[in-house]
Amino acid sequence: MASPMNIVGHSLVAYFTDVTIVGTLTSLTPDTVYTVKVEAIDISGVLLAEAHTMQLTAPEIPTIEQAYSKLSNSITAEWASVPGASSYLLTAQDGESFIETIVTGSPGTVTGLKAATLYKITIQSINAGGRSQLSLSKKAKTGIF
Repeated sequence: MASPMNIVGHSLVAYFTDVTIVGTLTSLTPDTVYTVKVEAIDISGVLLAEAHTMQLTAPEIPTIEQAYSKLSNSITAEWASVPGASSYLLTAQDGESFIETIVTGSPGTVTGLKAATLYKITIQSINAGGRSQLSLSKKAKTGIF
């Protein structure tokens, strides 16, 4: 569950140019609900419009502890669970293609892979706020069984 953040007297103010359509706030805490206030102000400083929203940030980046293959068409990865994550997106890339699968916890297995092929495995944690950044990758080779 996300941690509500209520910091009275501390706020982040970001200014964007007059043609900015999308702005990004950085250095936010993972898996935390923030109240976001957006104001449109004209060149004279007159408030034209404003909006408020509550937004949950994505969870922390998981760390793959190990990745291995016990079958010719799959690779299994293990990682420590991430607080607030409801699921995880495992990705296997071989340089030509990639296969993704969503799992609810560790260990997780990506299937449908080619035999005797080296894959780069990455993982992202997911919550209602979105996906984390990609984990550092681990390499694993499918077997010939």
